[in-house]
Amino acid sequence: SWGEPSCTQLCDRHRTISVVNSCGGEACEGSTVETKHCVKPDCQEVKDCEFSPWHEWQSLCVNDQKVRFRVEANPATNGGQPCCGPIKETMPCETIGSVRGVIQDGAASPWSAWSDCTRPCGGGLRTRKRVIEVEARNGGYPFCGA
Repeated sequence: SWGEPSCTQLCDRHRTISVVNSCGGEACEGSTVETKHCVKPDCQEVKDCEFSPWHEWQSLCVNDQKVRFRVEANPATNGGQPCCGPIKETMPCETIGSVRGVIQDGAASPWSAWSDCTRPCGGGLRTRKRVIEVEARNGGYPFCGA
């Protein structure tokens, strides 16, 4: 049976030789793997890059700074927007008696649904939008991206 399509839009199937030729018998013919083009619908969907949530701030202070990280959890696919923004943040270590604001990065709303096409047949455009929901504060990074 054919395997599940990959995001390369290919499916394959395998066969194994159950009895190997011997004593002058005929060898098996043909490939043990076949590949064909097939469609995997979710691979055609445009997906923007997504970062992981920020890890906790490290408790160790080096040069009066502490650090936290995040990683690219899901890379952009099929023309989606690449990740935009830092993967490392630093902030001063707390000192006794000081009051520091919480660092807040800017953030946007989720994308709206795609609009209807501007033309009924060929050459039209579809749009979607989102808005800034959280403004950067106290040294946070402004939202970047489309």
